[in-house]
Amino acid sequence: MIPSISNAQQTTDLLNLYSYSNSIISKLKIKLTTSEFNRVENTCQNCTIGEVSSFDHFLPKDEFPEFSVHPKNLIPSCSKCNGKKSVNWRNGLNSLFLNLYLDNLPDTQYLFVNVDHNLDFTFIIDNRNHIDLDLFSVIESHYIKLDLVNRFLENSNKVVSELSNTINSFKNKLPRAEIIDSVIETESSNRVLYGSNYWQSILKLTLVNNAVFMNNFYT
Repeated sequence: MIPSISNAQQTTDLLNLYSYSNSIISKLKIKLTTSEFNRVENTCQNCTIGEVSSFDHFLPKDEFPEFSVHPKNLIPSCSKCNGKKSVNWRNGLNSLFLNLYLDNLPDTQYLFVNVDHNLDFTFIIDNRNHIDLDLFSVIESHYIKLDLVNRFLENSNKVVSELSNTINSFKNKLPRAEIIDSVIETESSNRVLYGSNYWQSILKLTLVNNAVFMNNFYT
């Protein structure tokens, strides 16, 4: 895609249209972060970790000023993702990031958690389920460029604590299998809302299906 604006004054005028605090942009943010059930989901869609505090211009506004306020070029983002992406978006003809408006994300799982015998775990991106190679290449680049695997790990303690509290609350009231089934049911619903590769759900599902982890609550 080649920028179509060559006049310097036109470029300046177009860039001046964008301001995150602009009332129209603020209304757009509210619309984009409000679910069909009228609930505000103020979570960055690039990482599902941080709160939305900016709009990421998928096509950099300095390179494409004509898209500086185009709704489909503005992706609700946390400041960390926005900073890591910066003005980068392609390598030659290949996109470096997922376009969350245009790319059809697969329902197939590509985010996994490996757990060792000490219950230390790592997140990995893997194409064991045979996603289209071109799409998987963009997915892999998106996760690497935004450092998502490490950021998931850094934010995982709270998720593990929440899961542990749930298990401890019910371990004397329900059989172990029912607790596992309940967690699976809850996280299956969350994956419908947040995507098949929602990192918190993948982590919880991996842990409740890990015998060593579950045995910690029954010794």
